Amino acid sequence: MTSFRVRNFDFFLLLIHLVIFSLGAFAILSTSSSAFQSQLIFFAAGLLLYFLASTFDYAIIRKPFPILIIYVLSIIALGGLFVFGENIRNSVRWYNFKTFNFQPSEIVKIAAILILAKFLSPMSQKYLSTKRAILSLFLVSPFILLIAMQPDLGSALVILGIWAFMVLYAGVNPKHILIFLLAVSLLSYPTWSVLHDYQRQRVISFIDPYADPLGSGYNVIQSIVAVGSGEVFGRGFGRGTQSHLRFLPEYRTDFIFAAFSEEWGFLGSVILVFFYSGLLYKILAISNKAKDSYFALLSLGVFSLLFIQSLVNIGMNLGVLPVTGITLPLVSYGGSSLIATSVLLGLVQGVAIKSRLW
Repeated sequence: MTSFRVRNFDFFLLLIHLVIFSLGAFAILSTSSSAFQSQLIFFAAGLLLYFLASTFDYAIIRKPFPILIIYVLSIIALGGLFVFGENIRNSVRWYNFKTFNFQPSEIVKIAAILILAKFLSPMSQKYLSTKRAILSLFLVSPFILLIAMQPDLGSALVILGIWAFMVLYAGVNPKHILIFLLAVSLLSYPTWSVLHDYQRQRVISFIDPYADPLGSGYNVIQSIVAVGSGEVFGRGFGRGTQSHLRFLPEYRTDFIFAAFSEEWGFLGSVILVFFYSGLLYKILAISNKAKDSYFALLSLGVFSLLFIQSLVNIGMNLGVLPVTGITLPLVSYGGSSLIATSVLLGLVQGVAIKSRLW
């Protein structure tokens, strides 16, 4: 049975996973050997979970009761932050376990994908019913609201984006898409009024970062400087002045792409984006080959998460999107994100194995 599984294992998916992580690990090693060692430990744990997830019996989590347990535990984990969470820079996003911090929103992203895949399948009709589409949004709305209250608007929008991708894939009447877009536009002003001051400043600094170069626009300006100073071939390993001299904020997490670009240049950045594109293409191909709508939706959910986070992170590092605090999957420093991404890719590996068995 084991050899049968090995023959059906998608080694390309694992290889591209390892390559992207390695590129990020080099960027972290450039600034801190201790952070690099911690990241290796997180990656080892993530890789173990990757293989476990790839052999997981999906029949278990497709049943109503396990899905309900996952749903309830996710809400408890997010709600518990407001009682037991660690307040870091005026946001409560982590549980502090002394030796490491745990960010439940990363794990809840996995839960959202599993829950939506179950709820939206099977896709028996051309279009998803309006009732089912609305109910699916209500299902994940507690996740979105609790995460936004931390406040972590970036992760809340990621889950909303995952929902949008999966609902579109399940099949939505074009007329309903237009109604949804109209509703979003009508809610834009009320949404702006409830944003925190720093969130409004991020949008303003995106439009004109030089209006407040030492305040709200500082992060964007320093990121653009870092990317530009890398030129074509980069400054070289360990020679990024923006990160090493601490001009670039959050250079191991939110702005790691800028730190990477400064040391490896335009060529290195293109290579990183190329591997990301390869990973996304592979996941999409696995989703399209799946003969079960549940597996197709699950893979599509993973695709949407990686696509949204990589697009938004790289975009904000280049100054073409507002700063949201979204990390770059597999590249940014952080155990919760790395482990969650590894589990999701393991689930996709499991879909690939099962697709080859059919």
